[in-house]
Amino acid sequence: MEKVIQMYLRNEYATIAEYNEQAGVIAEKYQFLVVADFPVNFSDVAARRLLSIAASGARCGVYTLFALGPAPAIAQDFVPDELRKSAVRVSCKGTEFLLFGKAESGEELVLEAPPLPEQAIQFIQTVGQSSRDSSRVEVPFSQITPAPDEIWSEETTSELRVRLAARAPPSFSIWRLAKAHGNTG
Repeated sequence: MEKVIQMYLRNEYATIAEYNEQAGVIAEKYQFLVVADFPVNFSDVAARRLLSIAASGARCGVYTLFALGPAPAIAQDFVPDELRKSAVRVSCKGTEFLLFGKAESGEELVLEAPPLPEQAIQFIQTVGQSSRDSSRVEVPFSQITPAPDEIWSEETTSELRVRLAARAPPSFSIWRLAKAHGNTG
């Protein structure tokens, strides 16, 4: 989150979504933090840090998904209401799922039937393959090349000096190589 704020948001963008609109192919990825049986095995310090991520992470593209444990043993300093006030929550009552949060309050949530096992396996394999290439950014060469009227067009053969190999002395140049082979043009 600090990296996103310092490198991408600075004082120019309010959220990573705004930055990504301008960034195009070099947009920053979204991240998801998934916590099961919260707050089991969380210290007071870890719970406070997690609250901080949940409260300000969305701005940086970090979203948290929590599954509360059946009987949470919450530390005294940890207040679950702090977590609930910025969250969209799904609650289960018997066979019904209810949606609570910023805009909705107790709306019924109807979930789709899960896919067939073959479809689920294919989907998971596709997502896995896509994730392998997700950190790779390809920018078209045409996006970084200068416009045709800005391309270098001057003659430089009399001044251009290029070291040919790591072992060549610094004074060794293309001009000297050409002269040694009888080509002075």
